[in-house]
Amino acid sequence: MKNKFNIVLSLLLLSSGMVFSQGYIPVTTTMSTPYGNVQYTNYVPGPVNRYYINLNKLGNSSSMTYEFKVVMKNDSSFTAKTKINVKDDKHHTIVIKNKKVKTVIHPSETKSLSRVTVDGQKISGIPADSCWLFKTYSGRINTYSFLAEPGMSLITAIQDGDEGAIIPLTKENLLEMVEYDDPKVHQLIEKDDLVTAIKLYNKKKK
Repeated sequence: MKNKFNIVLSLLLLSSGMVFSQGYIPVTTTMSTPYGNVQYTNYVPGPVNRYYINLNKLGNSSSMTYEFKVVMKNDSSFTAKTKINVKDDKHHTIVIKNKKVKTVIHPSETKSLSRVTVDGQKISGIPADSCWLFKTYSGRINTYSFLAEPGMSLITAIQDGDEGAIIPLTKENLLEMVEYDDPKVHQLIEKDDLVTAIKLYNKKKK
């Protein structure tokens, strides 16, 4: 009976486009953000961890739970385990729970929001109009995500050096940032492979 259950569960997960990875299932959804639509992969415990997963409740309303350091506008700071709520793409928030009291905090009320990954990498976010922008890649072109996740899979904004304005990641904006003497970079941009173009451009500028 147990083997039959495992077979049925595996078939259900495969039909949903899910794959096992170190005991976790990547669930990919498309999010609407202030900087356009992006795909977000959220890893949830798989059956090997013996957790029950309600697949109907898995969605794109919030990020993973992390311990964030929050620096408020008045320079006060604290740490709290919370999620970034992205259900409303125009008003990202975090909720701080203190006993029975819940406090909703908006980006405009903070100076920064940051966390440290398991390998010691600090991911810092700055408040934008409706979300936090987390710097996830540094180079000639810096990249920013609306979630505190390392890497470049969730890029929504870019910056020309450390002094340039942070602007949405689009083909047009990226073309204006790169120099015109690199045909390979331009070919990648024209093919909408913007992430690879940024990586190649940054690598050649080091």
